[in-house]
Parts: sequence; structure tokens; C-alpha cells
Amino acid sequence: MRARRFFPAVVSSVNHPVSPPSAVVPFVATPRLNRWCWGLALGLTVLWFWVYAPRVGDGFCDEPGHLGIMRHFHEGRPGWPDTLPHPPGYHYVVLWLTPGAPTPMGARTVTLLFALGLFTAFGAAWRRLHGAPAGPAVLLLALLPIMQPFTAMIYTDVPALALVFGAWWAQLSRRGWLAGLLLAAACLIRQTSVLWGSFFLLRELWLAWRADSSRPLWPRFLAAVFETCRQSGGLIVVHILVATVILVTGRLTPGTQHGNALQPNLATLHFGAVLLALLGLPLWLTQLRAATATLVRNARQRPVFVTLGALAFGALIPILAHYYRNPHIWNQELWWDNPPFTLLRNWPLIYADRLPILRWLWSVLAVVLILTLMHTAGRERFRDELFMVSIFGVVLLATNGLVEPRYFITPAAFWLFFRQFNARQWRVLVIWFGVLCVAHAPFIARKLSLW
Repeated sequence: MRARRFFPAVVSSVNHPVSPPSAVVPFVATPRLNRWCWGLALGLTVLWFWVYAPRVGDGFCDEPGHLGIMRHFHEGRPGWPDTLPHPPGYHYVVLWLTPGAPTPMGARTVTLLFALGLFTAFGAAWRRLHGAPAGPAVLLLALLPIMQPFTAMIYTDVPALALVFGAWWAQLSRRGWLAGLLLAAACLIRQTSVLWGSFFLLRELWLAWRADSSRPLWPRFLAAVFETCRQSGGLIVVHILVATVILVTGRLTPGTQHGNALQPNLATLHFGAVLLALLGLPLWLTQLRAATATLVRNARQRPVFVTLGALAFGALIPILAHYYRNPHIWNQELWWDNPPFTLLRNWPLIYADRLPILRWLWSVLAVVLILTLMHTAGRERFRDELFMVSIFGVVLLATNGLVEPRYFITPAAFWLFFRQFNARQWRVLVIWFGVLCVAHAPFIARKLSLW
């Protein structure tokens, strides 16, 4: 009875087609649960800030580099720092909001403020689209293991994501020019934020196209384009400005010396399989029996289709295993000295180089998870959006040769935004995310490891 009181099941119908019959029936939190989730999301984030920020000193991993860039601007040195990998929006915000010379504590405080703003924007957008209390979804986002540590660190990922979701809320609220302004601000922190503006535009075009099926093809397309332009003028202006900068300068990166070259890396797919298997492990285990039953049923009902599909996807496994490489220098070390620490992302990559069996295992895992995510998205109410997010996530990951878990944060956040979990799935995922965060937090706070 308690679970029913906390998790009444409903099917929402806010400006979107009805879910397919086999879709997960989402739950709506009671006011009490909603308040608890909001309180935990904000409270745990502030608690992590007070655990991490005072004890790490001058910084961990990339933090000293960002502080060096801030000091470059604070001291009025000429030109751009050569190592600046993205526009300096975050660095200037820190300088504007903190008096005097930039300090680690001041910069981390600014990141914390952006994190709290991220939860607010995410929750407002969730409420706008789903028409339900946003607390449970916000708590999942706050505990997302690959993002949670960075809510208190001198990194640009959380500030940029906060502005992206601010733009997303504005777009859903039909405040097109505000959406453009917030997206432009996000691009001044991380230039890849423009990709999510492209996702917003594609979704608007798709909704306009689907809303009018009575016209012939070409007039229908023109009407959809016109409606998208009418609703999204600010986003279009941002894309024009970004394209102009690229045409004039040839790049969007101010600095000239860094390791983030535009070079797709197939190893990202192998690492992504390991990462997604870890993040969703309890869900994969609980869904294993149902997935197996579905596969057997489909094989009996459509044996030719299933056989051809199995052969096609099975052919990907030896291709992925054969062409696996780990070329980026930042992915080729298990341990660093002064101080000693490790990046967990490198372990599966390096050992796949050393052990051929792991290349095959990661390749099998990648194909299985691709099929699993396709099946999962196909059963969701917001299946179209989930497929779009997946496409833009792949494009984002292909823009960099470095295999880096932080680059999965934005696609993962949008997947959490559009996925609709039932009460049991949500509880399992909250507990699992919490376990991962708690297990890793002491190592981060002691500067021993990072994702």
C-alpha cells in the first residue's frame, strides 16, 4: 500500500501520441515524494561540494589548466591561451562572479551554482513536457555517476549543460528567442552545445511535419519548415552565427595547442558499451528474462526477419573487433605520477589493446547494447526523441578522438529526460547510481581516480 501511495501509475498524454501498448507505464510522484527527491538532489550536491571543494587544494586532473586560463585573463596577458580547448565563457563568468584573483574555491562555487541551475532548468523542462512532478527525474540526474563529481569541480561540462537545458525549457515554453540566447551562452562555454540546438530544431521540424498529414509531400515539408522557423528564430540565428565563425576562422576553438582534434575514434563505441553496461547493470539484469522471451517469440513468428537481422548485426562484431584501436595519447596510461592517480576510462581501453579476447567481448557488448537501446526506445512514448538524441549523441562523440566519459553526459541526461520509468525501475536505478557515486567519491576526494 505504501508503494501505491507513493507511486500511483498514470499514462500522461501531453502533446504527444499515446504510448504503444507494450510501453512502460510511468509513475507520477506524490507531492511528498517529489519534495524528498528535490531535497535529496540539491542536498547531496551541496554535500559533495563541501566534501570535495575544501580538501583538494589547487585542483585535480584538468582543474589546474582551467585555473591557469582564468589567471591568464585576470592578469591581462595578450592573446588567447594556447591550451584553451573551447570558448572562455565559463572562465569569464568565474572572473565576474568572484572578486580578486581566481581561486579554486571560487571557481568550484560557480560550478555548484550552475549545477543547481541545471536541476532547476531540467525540472522545469520535465514538468513542461511530461506534465508531472519532476523530482524523481531530477534526483536521477543529480546521481548520474559520470556527471555527479563535476558538479563541484572546475570543469565546463555542468555549466554548459545547465544552459542547454535552460534553452530546452525555453523552447518547450515557446520562448524561441530566449532559447536562442541561452543556447548562445552555452556555446560560449562549450562549442559542441550547438549540436543540441540542432536537435531542438529537428524535433520542431518533425512535430510540424507529423501534425499535418493531409497535404502533398512538398507543401507539407515547406509548411513544416515555415512553422519551425516561426517557433525557433533564436536557435536559427545561433546556427547562422556558428556557421559564420567556422567559415571565417576555420574553427571554433580559440586555443591552438590541445589534444581535442576532430578525429572520430572507434574505441569510443567499445568504451561506450562498457560504460552503458555498468550504468544500467541492474536494469539489464532485471530485463534479461523478458528480453530473451521477446527474442524467442519473434524468432518463431518472423524467423526470416530475425535471422537476417542476427546475421547483419552479427557481422558487425568481427569488424568492430578487428578495427579496434586506442590511438589517443591521453588514453594510453593506467597511472600518472605527481600525484599518483588513474583515469578509469583508460583501463578497458588499454587492456583491450593487450588482450584480444576483450576486443571481442567489448564488440559483442556494443552490438547487444545497440539492439537493446533500439528495442527500449521503440517501446517508449517519446521514442522519436530518443532516437534523435541517440543520433546526436553519436555525432557528438564522433567529434573527438579522445575517449572520455564526460562526453556521454549530455546524451545520457537527455535519455533520462525522455525515458519513462515505472516505480520499480526508478527505485533500482536511484539505488544503483547512488552506490556508484558513493563508491567512487572517496577516491575522487583523495585525488586517486576520476572517470
